[in-house]
Amino acid sequence: MEAIKLGTLFLKTVSKPVAKGIKTRIANHPSLTAVTIGIGQWTHQTWSKVTIYAAGHKSLRVKPLDEAAALNQGAEFVSEGFIFGVAAGCVLFEMNRSDAQKARDNAKKKKAEVAKDAATVERFSAIEDRMKRIEESLHLLESRVPTPAVGQSLAPEVRSWRSFRLW
Repeated sequence: MEAIKLGTLFLKTVSKPVAKGIKTRIANHPSLTAVTIGIGQWTHQTWSKVTIYAAGHKSLRVKPLDEAAALNQGAEFVSEGFIFGVAAGCVLFEMNRSDAQKARDNAKKKKAEVAKDAATVERFSAIEDRMKRIEESLHLLESRVPTPAVGQSLAPEVRSWRSFRLW
């Protein structure tokens, strides 16, 4: 578990220099320059409008950045997005692993409860079987005790035995 946490921390740490490399490659790549400038202009427009509206002002138009600044801001946004993506991936991985561990623990608890319930059912079944054997023995004993004829009374020792009940 600690190794996995150290691994995610390592990934987060390594993602920063990788993001810097991505930033420089995007800024120098000829086919990605137009896309990166567009991203830079969009982030500049968005953050400028948010700042202006948060200050309570209204603005109709925000002046666009020059190409070098837009390229730099777009590359910065992409590199920060990479770092955020790595961090989000690590968090999601950790959450998934934690949920899986909880599911395994819950399965173990459920299995233990099922085993306990089965043991309880087995005990009650054994008790019921024993009660049936006791009742059968009692009926057998009662059948051996002589019953008096009409008008005759039982001997005192038989009377005391008949009046004794377990339940």
